[in-house]
Amino acid sequence: MMVLFLSLVGTAVSSEPVEDNPWSLMFSEDFEARYIISDDLLEGFEERGSLLNYIEQVNRLGVLASSGPYEIGVQVDQVSLFANRYFLNEELVYENEIVGDNLTSFAPDHYVNVDKVWVTRRSGSTTLQFGDHYTSFGRGLALNIVKQTGIDIDTSIRGVKTTTRSGGWLIDTTVGVTNIQQVAQDNRI
Repeated sequence: MMVLFLSLVGTAVSSEPVEDNPWSLMFSEDFEARYIISDDLLEGFEERGSLLNYIEQVNRLGVLASSGPYEIGVQVDQVSLFANRYFLNEELVYENEIVGDNLTSFAPDHYVNVDKVWVTRRSGSTTLQFGDHYTSFGRGLALNIVKQTGIDIDTSIRGVKTTTRSGGWLIDTTVGVTNIQQVAQDNRI
C-alpha cells in the first residue's frame, strides 16, 4: 500500500485582551489529508485497479479561552474517508468503516470526537485544573503522561490536578482516569 499525503500544521490566532473584553482566544488547527493507494481489487472489476483508492482526512482543532486566572480549553478530533463508498447491486457499500458498533456518527466513514476538555483556575501560588491534563513524576520514571506529538501519542489524565508552590517546595497532586487518544493523526492504525 502506498501513501501520499498533504499536511497543513499549526496555525494559531490570538486576540489581545482589551478593557471591554478581558478574554483572549487562541485557535490551533492541525489538518492532514492523504491519498491512499490500495493494491486490493474488487471482484468483477479487476481492470479498474484504482477503484479501492480513497482519501483519508484527519483534523485536530483546539480552542483555548483565557481571562485573568481562568483558562478553558477544548480539543476536537475528526477523521473522514472520501471516495470510500460505492453502490454494488443497488446497495451502498463502505469499503473501510472507521466507526464501529460502539460509536455513534452520522456515517460509517466519518468520526468526530471531543477529545480533551479542561478548566483551570490560578490563585496566587495554587493552580486547580478540572478535566484533561498532563503530568510527570520522578522525571517520568514514576509517572509520565505527556503529549508526544512526534510519535502521535496524546494520552492525558481526565480528572483533577492541583499544583501548589510554597517556598522551595512544589506539591503536585493528580487523580483521574487515562483518556487515550481516539484519532491517530500521523501513524495510521
